[in-house]
Amino acid sequence: MYTKVDNRAYSRLLQDWSNPKKHPEEHKMLKVVAEDPVSKEGKEAWGFIVKAMTANLMSYADIIYTDESPIRSGPLDEDTIGDIFEVVPVGKGVEIDFPIDFYQVTDRDKFWAYAIPDHGYLPQRYASAGSVKISTYRIGNSIDFYLSYIEQARWDILSRGLAVYRNGFVKKLNSDGWSTLMAAAYYRNIVVNDNTASPNQITPRLLSLMQVFMKRNGGGNMTSNGFALTDVYISPEAAASMRSWDLSLVPESVREQIFAKRTGVPLANLFGIDINEHEDLGIGQPLQQLLTLPTTAGGFGLVLPPGTREIVLGMDKRNTGQFAKMPIRNPGFQTFPDNSSYTHRSQTLGWYGWGQCGFCALDNSWLLLGSF
Repeated sequence: MYTKVDNRAYSRLLQDWSNPKKHPEEHKMLKVVAEDPVSKEGKEAWGFIVKAMTANLMSYADIIYTDESPIRSGPLDEDTIGDIFEVVPVGKGVEIDFPIDFYQVTDRDKFWAYAIPDHGYLPQRYASAGSVKISTYRIGNSIDFYLSYIEQARWDILSRGLAVYRNGFVKKLNSDGWSTLMAAAYYRNIVVNDNTASPNQITPRLLSLMQVFMKRNGGGNMTSNGFALTDVYISPEAAASMRSWDLSLVPESVREQIFAKRTGVPLANLFGIDINEHEDLGIGQPLQQLLTLPTTAGGFGLVLPPGTREIVLGMDKRNTGQFAKMPIRNPGFQTFPDNSSYTHRSQTLGWYGWGQCGFCALDNSWLLLGSF
C-alpha cells in the first residue's frame, strides 16, 4: 500500500512562502533565479526551491493551495490503486521473481484423501510449482515555466505546478494499475451476465450472480476464507441507471444510499458488496476499450454476451496485497531541478523526474468480469 504521510506542515510552508511580506528572502531568491538561472547563485537558488517543493512528493499526501487560485483550474486525479496494490521496493539489477503456490483454487480436487483398499499402495502425488518474473519500466514527467512567470515570484503557481507534475505520475500509475487488473480478469475467460434483465440495464440479480460465482469458484468451504465478492466497479452511466431501481428490486435503505451518494464513499452496499463508480469504465472509455477493441486495434477482442454492452469489474479486496504487486526500483521516483543552458536559451525553468516500476496480478481468482 502507499504510505500516507502527514504533509500539512509542508502545505503551510508553501502558503506561508506565498506571502512576500513574511518571506522577502525567498521571493528575492525567485527573482535571482529568473534574472540569471545559469549562474552559480541562480542554480543554487533553483535547486533549493525544487528540493523544498518536492519534499515527500511521491507520498501521495494532499497538497493545500493558497486561496488565490487561478480561474479555470482543472481538478486533479487522486490515487485509486493504493488500497489494491502492494508496493514492493526492489534494488537495482535485482530480478523480480514471485513464487507460485503449488496448491491453487483449481487444484482443490487433486489432493483428496481416500479410503485405502485391502490390497495396493498409495499412489504418489508430486507437488511442484513455478514462479512469475516481473519486468519494470521507466516512467518520467516534467514541467517548465517561462522565466517571466517565475519573475512574478508566485509561490502559489509553483505549488500548483508541483501538483500538476505529481498528477502526471498519479494518472499514469492509476491507468497502468487498472489496466493490469482488467487484463487479469479477462484471462479468467468468464463474463457473468443477467440474461433475464432488460437490455443494457444493470440489476441486483447481476451482482448476486457474480457473488455466487465468486463463492463457488473461490476455493475452501463454508468455514474457510475462500475468495468472496466484496467490491464491484461500474461506470457513472450504470450508477445513474441504478437510481431507477424501485422497491421491487431493492429495499428503501439501499435506495437511500444511492440517492445520498457522497464523494469518497461507495455508491451503495448490496448483499455485502460495495458498489463503486469508476470513470474509466463505460462505453468508449479506456478500460472497456482495452478489453473490447479488436486485437488489431490494441485491445483483447472480448465479445460481450448478447444483449449487454457495458463491463462490470468485481473483486475481493480483503487481501489484495497478496496478489496485486507493484514493484518499484530503488531509489523510487526522483525529481531534479532543470536549470541547464538549454532551458535558459528557451527562457524556461522547471523540474523533471523519473522512476521505474511494474504491475502484476499473481492470481486472478479474486477478480471477475460481469456485463449488462
